[in-house]
Amino acid sequence: MFLSRHRHAALASVLAMLCSATVISVSAGARTWTGIGPEGGDIRVLAIDPKAPESLYAGTEDGGIFKSTNGGASWKPLKVGLPAVNVSVYALAIDPAFPRTIYAGIKFYGLFKSTDGGESWTAANTGLPRSSTVNALAIASSLTETVYAATFGGLFKSTNGGKSWSTVSPGLPRLQRSADVPVEFKRVTILAVDSTNPTTLYTGTDADGVFKSTTAGREWKSANTGLPKTHVNALAIDLRAPATLYAGTDDGLFKSTNGGGSWTPVNLGLSRAAVPTYTVAIDRRDSRVIYAGMSDGLFRSVDGGKNWSPIISGRAGFPVKALVIDATRPHILYAGTLRGVLKSTTAGQSWSAVNKGLTNTFVETLVVDPRTPNTLYAWTRIGWTAGLLFKTTDGGKSWSPIGGGLPNTYPSRLVSDPLSPTTLYAGTKRNGLFKSTNGGKSWSPINAGLPRAQVEVFSLAIDPGIESTLYAGTSGGLFMSVNGGEGWTPVKAEPNTQVVNTVAVDPTNHRTLYAGLKDGVFKSTDGGETWSTSKLSPQYLLTLAIDPTNARILYAGTYLSGLFQSTNGGENWNSINTGLPEPGAQNTALAFAIDPTDSKTVYVATSSGVFKSTNGGERWVAFNAGLTNSFVKALVIDSTVPKRIYAGTQGGGVFVLQESVSSGD
Repeated sequence: MFLSRHRHAALASVLAMLCSATVISVSAGARTWTGIGPEGGDIRVLAIDPKAPESLYAGTEDGGIFKSTNGGASWKPLKVGLPAVNVSVYALAIDPAFPRTIYAGIKFYGLFKSTDGGESWTAANTGLPRSSTVNALAIASSLTETVYAATFGGLFKSTNGGKSWSTVSPGLPRLQRSADVPVEFKRVTILAVDSTNPTTLYTGTDADGVFKSTTAGREWKSANTGLPKTHVNALAIDLRAPATLYAGTDDGLFKSTNGGGSWTPVNLGLSRAAVPTYTVAIDRRDSRVIYAGMSDGLFRSVDGGKNWSPIISGRAGFPVKALVIDATRPHILYAGTLRGVLKSTTAGQSWSAVNKGLTNTFVETLVVDPRTPNTLYAWTRIGWTAGLLFKTTDGGKSWSPIGGGLPNTYPSRLVSDPLSPTTLYAGTKRNGLFKSTNGGKSWSPINAGLPRAQVEVFSLAIDPGIESTLYAGTSGGLFMSVNGGEGWTPVKAEPNTQVVNTVAVDPTNHRTLYAGLKDGVFKSTDGGETWSTSKLSPQYLLTLAIDPTNARILYAGTYLSGLFQSTNGGENWNSINTGLPEPGAQNTALAFAIDPTDSKTVYVATSSGVFKSTNGGERWVAFNAGLTNSFVKALVIDSTVPKRIYAGTQGGGVFVLQESVSSGD
C-alpha cells in the first residue's frame, strides 16, 4: 500500500461519512431520470403566434421543441408524438390563419405537424425523402394549405397542409451524385414567400446564393446580381414593399429593392463588412427598422439598413441565430442564442434571459462534491468553440455561472481533489489547464512545462495516494505534476507521443498507471518510466475505470466497439457487451461510474443512454426512463443515501436519478 498515513486517514474518514448513512431508512427510488438544468442552450429557431404573441415556440439543437404562453416567463417541452430523444429542430412555421397549426422541420426525422398548439404532433412525410432533414419551412400566407419544405434532397411543396409532398426543384443547383453525396440538389437553407403574391418565393442555398420563382416553385432562376455565390442563412421580405428584401449570408448582409434583380451590401456600422449574418427581422409597423443577428451579436438599423448599431454585444456564446418580433408590440423582441432565449421590451436597448423550464445545455463533464453532495459542477459546451461552467449548491434547484479567469473555451475535463473538494482542475481543448482553490470562483492557468499554453487536454486524473499529484492526457502526450499543477513534466515512452484520451491511477499503488490511446491501453508499473502495451490493442480507447475494491479489475470504453473488462490488471481483456446495443455508432462508451459501496454495480454512459450492470459487467440493462437525450457524456455518483446518480447529456442538461440502497434490476 502506497497511501500516505495522512491521506489514508482522510480517505477513510470520507468513506466512513458516506457509508455511515446506509443505516437510514429510505423509501424505494423512482428509477426515473429527472432533468435539473442548467437552463438555456442552443436555440436554432423561434416562432411567435401572430394572433397571440405571448405564445412562442423555440426549436433547439438535440433538445426538441419548447413552448411559452407567457412571453418567455416560463417554458415547457412539447413531446407528444415527436421522436423520443435527440430532437434537433431546424425550422418552425405557424399557420397565420390558424395559429394552432404548426409545422416543425427536424433533423433526420423530416416534418411533423401539430393542430393543437404543439400539444401533440404527427409525422407529415408522405413524398419527402426518407430520413430527411428539413432545413427551412414557409407558408403561403393567403393559401395556408400551401407549405414549402427545404430538405437535403431538394425543395418540396404541399398543397394540402402537409398530407403529401411533391418536388419543386427545377432550376435549383444540382449536386453530382456520388457515393459520398447521395442527394440530387444542393441544400436549400432558407425560404421566403411574398405575402402579397403567393406564387413568388425566394430560396437561399448553401453555396450558390439566392434563387427566385414566380411560378409557385415550378421554375427557379438565379437572383444573384451583386450577390456573391455564398451560403445564405436568412431572407426577409418587407411586408409593406415586397420588392424590398434582405439576404443574410456568410459574406455579410445584402439588400435588394427590385425583387432580387440586384443586390447591394448594407454593412455600414457592422463589426466588419463580411460578418456572417444568421437572421434578419423587419418591424411590421415601420419597415425602416431592421434587426440582424450575426456571429458577433445583434444589430439594429432605423434607416432601412444604411447604418447599423449593436444592441447585443459579441460576447462569446451570443451569436444570434434566431429572432422574432411581437407583431402587435414591436418593441418586444426575442433572440435565440447559443445560451438560450433573450427578451427585450425596449426595442433591443436592454435584454434579459428568459429560460425558465427551457433546458438544452450540452454538458461535457460533471463533478459532485463528496462532502457537500448538493454541490455540483457542470461544465457546458457552447457551440463548438466556447464553454460555460455552472455550479449548484442545492442539488440542481438553481444554477449560477462561475469561473472568473477561466477562458470561455471548449471544455474538456473537470476534476476535484477528493480531500479538498474546493480545489478544482479544468482541462480545455484550446487553452491548456486551469486551477481553482475556491470552489470555482476564480481560476489561474497552470501550464508551466506543457509544450504550449494552447495544448489540448483530453483527460485528467488525480493520484489518490500522493498529495498534489495529478496526470493530464493531452494532444502532446501524458504529463505529470507533483505540485498541484504548478509545473508539469512529460512521462517517458509511448504515451508521450500520442493523444491520451483517458488516464487512470491504481488507488492501491500509485506507481501503476493506465493510459487509453487510439491504439489501446498502455500500462506502467513504475510511475510512468516505462510502459507496456495491453492486449486490448488496437481498440480506440475513450474511457477507463478501476474497481475501487479490487484494482486488478478494469473497465474500458471504446469508440464503436463497446466495452471491455480485465480481471488481471490489463493483461487480458474480454468483451462485456451483453445487453448493450450492437457495437457501432450506438455503442460508444463515454464514461463509467462504479458504486463505491457495491463495486459489482457499474453504470456506463454511452451514445445510446445509460446502462447498468449489477454483476460486474456480465449483463447490462438500459437505464433511461425519463432521459430526453440519449447522448450521455458524463456520469457521476453521489454515494449518500438515497443514492443519486447524475448524468450530463448533450442537449438536455443534467439529469438526476435517485435509487434506494436495496433496489436491483
